[in-house]
Amino acid sequence: MPEATSLFDRVPPYDEAAERGVLGSMMLEDRAAGIAVEMLTPDDFYLKPHREIFRVLVERYDRGEPLDLLLVRDELQRRGMLEGIGGMAFLGALVDGTPNAANIEAYCRIVEEKAILRSITSSCTEILQQAYEEAVEPPALLDLAQQKMMSIAERRNRSGAETIQRLLGDFLTEAERTKALRDSGQEIPLRAIPTHIPRLNELLAGGLWQGEFIVIAARPSVGKTTFALNIIKEVALKPPERMPRPVVFYTLEMTKEQIAKNLLCIATGIDTARMRRMEFDEEDMSAVRSAIQAYQSAPLFLDDTAAPTVRDIRARARRLKQQHGIEMVVIDYLQLMSAPGGRRDESRQAEVAEISRGLKSLAREMNVPVVVLSQLNRAPEGTLGRAPRKPRLADLRESGAIEQDADVVMLLHRPEEEGGEEAAEAPRADVSQPNLLLILAKNRNGATGEVHLSFDKPKLRIGEFCPATVTA
Repeated sequence: MPEATSLFDRVPPYDEAAERGVLGSMMLEDRAAGIAVEMLTPDDFYLKPHREIFRVLVERYDRGEPLDLLLVRDELQRRGMLEGIGGMAFLGALVDGTPNAANIEAYCRIVEEKAILRSITSSCTEILQQAYEEAVEPPALLDLAQQKMMSIAERRNRSGAETIQRLLGDFLTEAERTKALRDSGQEIPLRAIPTHIPRLNELLAGGLWQGEFIVIAARPSVGKTTFALNIIKEVALKPPERMPRPVVFYTLEMTKEQIAKNLLCIATGIDTARMRRMEFDEEDMSAVRSAIQAYQSAPLFLDDTAAPTVRDIRARARRLKQQHGIEMVVIDYLQLMSAPGGRRDESRQAEVAEISRGLKSLAREMNVPVVVLSQLNRAPEGTLGRAPRKPRLADLRESGAIEQDADVVMLLHRPEEEGGEEAAEAPRADVSQPNLLLILAKNRNGATGEVHLSFDKPKLRIGEFCPATVTA
């Protein structure tokens, strides 16, 4: 095995012939120049003369000026660069030595692939050096390594512009395939993750969609964590009609053991007080055993790391995505997250805005719904003695960036229990009337509206209220 020093001393990967082929093709054909400008950057060229020539060609192309050999020579001469790159003889050799300008895409791919290899070796070298020097904390160094590799991967997978014909053609193909499955009575693959609230699924055109940043907000003690756990339970356990979806729940307020017990309450219907004291009869024990058996095969992960940053959650979620195919991320709750790097040198509004942008980016990067719980101001307006009004987007606590970044915002409202902590803690087992209102206040890709829910607080169960039972 070669020693590290010998690896560091090796010449980085590059292909001189491919680099020359790109430059020569650009000076021979306008079409080739357009392809090269789209596929490559100056830093993709390893040899300095090639890098400088490409930069000049790109600038002329951007200005709409011809890339004729003689005009490029004049440009280089005017900049005092001609002799440094080898003179007219060097430029002429680039053009004369190009086998076929029609192969520009193949030349560009070779140059790009070598540049990617150099990026990998450079990133790994930097990580190795920092690891040996121990100048960076291991978690930060691990995140840096992941970021560098993801950045290289994103470069490889960049999509660029596509024609409307291609995009609509793909849509038609998928629509026809879906229709054929429906007509034949086969199961249709779900792109969205359905919740257990039919009316909410209807408003969201199917449920929680991939790549969306979804906020569930409420004032303290209204039930946002319980609502999220009810969704998680239905998604992660295997419903009769569909496969379970892997979910990770980051709980910043409660321990993972308490969250596990609350999920057990939801599954068994045993109230929280008896669950805590373990006051079970034979029927209860049977329900507990059955629920635990069901959870044994559930792809559900709980993480109660205190005060994580977006960087921490991103690193952990990436690993779970790779290892277990995570399809939904839930975080409880945003205001308990720390600023990146633990910084406290800015206003809290600026910190929350940065956290919000990071979570939005996480949803797009992982292509899963990222559901984040958030607090609302307890009393945004309030005339003393009057029940709080329905919450609205402007009540999102500490930052308007949450409202801006979120694709979906759900606000939970329980007016009869928002008068104070004592009232909020009072048991509420009567679910004969709707006692929780879900306000879909923002839906970037669909309708907004309200959904009446019933909240059986002792059993931690929240479901859609049946309209037929609502009294006029």
